[in-house]
Amino acid sequence: MNLFGGQILNSIGSTDDDNVSATSSIRQVAEKQIIALSMGIPACLLAILTLRAIGSKRLQVYGFFFIAICFILMAALFKPLSHGEMKNTNALFAIYCVLLFSLSYGPNLTTYVLPAQTYPKQVRATFNGISAACGKLGAVTGVYVFGSMAEATSYATGKQ
Repeated sequence: MNLFGGQILNSIGSTDDDNVSATSSIRQVAEKQIIALSMGIPACLLAILTLRAIGSKRLQVYGFFFIAICFILMAALFKPLSHGEMKNTNALFAIYCVLLFSLSYGPNLTTYVLPAQTYPKQVRATFNGISAACGKLGAVTGVYVFGSMAEATSYATGKQ
């Protein structure tokens, strides 16, 4: 989401002006992205409070469930709220902010806490490094595959 945030925000707030490299367009996307990404701060603070109350495993499971719901909501409402009869770019931006909140809420924190709780002290650092490397490998793979998949399967972003 962070890598494609500019494209998503540009699609959300698309106007009749095709000049996306105009200073005003770049400033508008950057301002929205700052607001959206700042949702990670309260999400992490809430995750710390929730971690103490329900534990790391439950927080991770609930966090992934919350992320799934937010992605389904964004996917289901993106086209109607951006181009359709119910066009409401402010509501779509709010959904985008909640989505970024969900990405910083549960699994973002538990990814670092669970290895420290799971692995024995003798192998903790090594296994934590292996876990982190596997996560980065998955992220890199996802970034390179997503662009091709989006071009092959997504709706055209042109006017309809």
